[in-house]
Amino acid sequence: CSYLFYKSFKDSRAVAYQKAPEWHYKLPRGEHIESMAQGSGWVAAVTSVGYLRIFSSEGVQLAVLHQPAHIVTMTGYENLLALFSHDAHPIFEQQMVGFQLIDCGAPVNGGARQFKTVHQGRAPMLRGGNLDWVGFSEEGQLLTYSDEGVLSQLSLATGWWSPVFNIKSLPDGEYLRRIWIVGAVDNELLAITLPDGYDQPTPKMRQLTRRLKFAVAVIPADPRAQEP
Repeated sequence: CSYLFYKSFKDSRAVAYQKAPEWHYKLPRGEHIESMAQGSGWVAAVTSVGYLRIFSSEGVQLAVLHQPAHIVTMTGYENLLALFSHDAHPIFEQQMVGFQLIDCGAPVNGGARQFKTVHQGRAPMLRGGNLDWVGFSEEGQLLTYSDEGVLSQLSLATGWWSPVFNIKSLPDGEYLRRIWIVGAVDNELLAITLPDGYDQPTPKMRQLTRRLKFAVAVIPADPRAQEP
């Protein structure tokens, strides 16, 4: 059996005499939770049978959506839910990772929530690379990071992805070391550079968090080309 437990540690809507929302569900036999995400007022879970189950923060079941592809990870931000899936077998060693951005916002005109797809397509992947991290910046920009060290950002206006950081741009030698992403804010990546032999940080490494500025991968101008 698989259970979904929810407990809010802080609810700004709750007054002193009210308890924070707390609920749980037991999934049907043979169905297990594989990935979860949370936003403002909602919780989503993808299960082993391909169901995307969406709940309100009060425990109301809002939707059960059947996904056409295997979801590998998901992330949430306020009203947005981003799903990443295996769309096809790799081609020439390039992973075919799809993404779907869903609006889980408030009901329209007092009716039911629509859960409309805002953007859908392929996530940027380098040949031979794998998806290492996905998340939203503090400003709500969807980001992906590959194990090749490239961070890409989705433009909600155009639907295009742009490379905004490359670990190889760090000083010589550092690009050989892995980073653990903490978050992103103000066009900067918050990350911990992992020492050799570590796959994840220890609590003591929190003080090693550093800010890495975004930089679009433009080609540096050749000074000689501007000479008369």
